[in-house]
Amino acid sequence: MPRLSEADLALPASIGSDGRLISAREFSQTIAVSRFEGLTSKDKKALTLARIRAKPDFNLQVIADGVVSQERALSEVENDTPLGRQLIEIEGRQISVVNRILQKMQAELTENPQVVQNALKR
Repeated sequence: MPRLSEADLALPASIGSDGRLISAREFSQTIAVSRFEGLTSKDKKALTLARIRAKPDFNLQVIADGVVSQERALSEVENDTPLGRQLIEIEGRQISVVNRILQKMQAELTENPQVVQNALKR
């Protein structure tokens, strides 16, 4: 079974119906949240900014631009540049992967709770 680190589980994964950021751990236990694909552009931007801010060692290697620092990434997303829009897509894909892993873990929980607990302990 794929494993998720505590850092992965702590990152924002959605926005609750009350507008609050929801971590991946909370997302797996909550029904009243929206999947990334269902969020508004404004919410996708806010979620991406929060996820980038939550990664103090954020650096992204971009072929055309070299290394993109956390500060630059935040600026690109905030200013809705082409690179900023790509960063939103990248974070959306990462959230989707985490959500798929969580769904598999929830499905296995009914069959073998100990396997899921071991995966969360990593």
